[in-house]
Amino acid sequence: MKKPDFSRRDMPTQEFAASGSNVEFAEAYRVALRLLGIKPRTEHEILIRIMEKYSSETAARVIALLRHYQYIDDERYALDYCHERMSYGYGNNRIRMELKNRGVEDSIINRAIGNVCLGNEMPRIAQSVLDKRYPDGVSQDIKGRQKQYGFLLRRGFDTDTIERVLNAGGQ
Repeated sequence: MKKPDFSRRDMPTQEFAASGSNVEFAEAYRVALRLLGIKPRTEHEILIRIMEKYSSETAARVIALLRHYQYIDDERYALDYCHERMSYGYGNNRIRMELKNRGVEDSIINRAIGNVCLGNEMPRIAQSVLDKRYPDGVSQDIKGRQKQYGFLLRRGFDTDTIERVLNAGGQ
């Protein structure tokens, strides 16, 4: 995903000529560039923000132009997001839910998680998160284990991974 080039404030002439309302299109395009300059965003997030002030036709044209210049790319966004969230200790389920809430398609989410989240790596990540939160290790009493189980579940790890980590730590 390329970062917008803000040194060029002018619009390409063919996009201007093709647009119905040049002023509205230019304003919406600048809003989109400003949003992308702050942080990477999904196509859906940009579309929602532009449609708050501008027509759906203008928003669609801006999205098409952003896609053409590769300023927005949901596949790249999903991969980067997966890498980032995994490095903070979140599991597949949490990452999947967050990407879905950001408007990324299921097929893109599945590919990104499949490329980034290796199945044999999840127990190691869950164990490191658990060790950081509970330095004394896996609890031996039922209440403590329930707390740890719930903690890992909220972090987005699946039940098989959680049980594997808790059983390995309790041995």
